[in-house]
Amino acid sequence: MQSSGLHPFLYQKKSLGKNSGFRILAQKDNEARLCKHMSIYTQTFAPQTLDQQNGYKITRTAGKRLFLTALLSVFSISIVLGSELDASFDNNFYSLINHNFAQDSLRVIGSWQPTFSASYKPKQEIELQTEYSFVAQTKFIWGDINEIERSFSFKHYRYWLFAGLPQSSVRLGLQRLSLGSAQILRPLQWFDRIDPLDKSEETEGVKAALFKHNWLNNSNLWVWTVWGEDRVKGNELFASRDNSLEFGGRYQLPNPLGETAISYHQRELPLGKEFRLGLDHRYDGAIGAWIEASGSKFDSSIPPAAYSSGATICWDFTLGIANGLAFTNENMLTNSGNTISTLQPDNVTSALIA
Repeated sequence: MQSSGLHPFLYQKKSLGKNSGFRILAQKDNEARLCKHMSIYTQTFAPQTLDQQNGYKITRTAGKRLFLTALLSVFSISIVLGSELDASFDNNFYSLINHNFAQDSLRVIGSWQPTFSASYKPKQEIELQTEYSFVAQTKFIWGDINEIERSFSFKHYRYWLFAGLPQSSVRLGLQRLSLGSAQILRPLQWFDRIDPLDKSEETEGVKAALFKHNWLNNSNLWVWTVWGEDRVKGNELFASRDNSLEFGGRYQLPNPLGETAISYHQRELPLGKEFRLGLDHRYDGAIGAWIEASGSKFDSSIPPAAYSSGATICWDFTLGIANGLAFTNENMLTNSGNTISTLQPDNVTSALIA
């Protein structure tokens, strides 16, 4: 977490973990108790914003109400069918205290991120899942004796519904969508912003519908539709046109030299369109090696060049020292130009993790 020039002297993270989870057996004798709990969840999940004059205000959108209704329907259906419902609750709390000696100010931040998930199988070959998570953060800043700044923020982190068959699945909602094998220099970082130093790999999700199908030879197909928003995601240069639909897909094929995949995505910009094509391959042998590349064509007058591309060559190796000393090296070249034949190198970047 960045401190913006402030000096942290205490950082604390508390996680109750999934050991605090619970299991609900959807039988008739506890139907009333379950409905009562779901009523509490529905009220708790309503997003809140802080208005300095009017205090806390509850706001709802049709999409969020629709998801919560669908979530409640999953539990109601399980009760009617008499199925066993597996549910868990993961609770995480983060706190940060910073003191700036130069400005004689103190900043205290508290963040709460609960995650509720549930699944059940109405039939042996059908699995239904759902997950909801939000991040609520409060911040206090003390400067002079009479100067106190306070703020409260609330945002949805994940909410999705999942339906799966033995070889196919569909996931709908705010979810994580990540492509490629690169860890640091990622040309295929189209949707997420994962920090390579963050072991929890937390990142903002995208509102999408994702279909996956797996064949018996381990090849797989992804097809997605993403809801465009007026904010930059992944490694985008420009935000999408608000309330537009983005389309794409990915096909991955195993072969004697590893796994090869090709990806495609298109989206609308405020003044034009962008078309993306990606290619990646991973090899696991004496050493691990992978290559990842992505190219974009802009049908727009906004960017400085009509074409841009990036390619990364990577390898990793583990030395037999103590418990093992692992090295990962990634090298990325970016290009841009008005035509494919006039692409010129822009930057060369190298990264090493040990």
